[in-house]
Amino acid sequence: QLTSNDSGKLFLIDKTEGLGAFTINLPKLSLDIAGWHCKFINSVAGAGNVSIVCFGLPAAGGSTGD
Repeated sequence: QLTSNDSGKLFLIDKTEGLGAFTINLPKLSLDIAGWHCKFINSVAGAGNVSIVCFGLPAAGGSTGD
């Protein structure tokens, strides 16, 4: 789970195959984090499943049903 303090950071994703799914949750949207940004770089070619999803959504994305 990323937070507002992670804005501007660079994240290297080192996801080796066989370790299961890996999910990155973005911070909750609010006016307090307007301009929030970061960068993700996949550092392993052919890495396993990596998901980047909005705050509060399940790892597969989609709707929470609310």
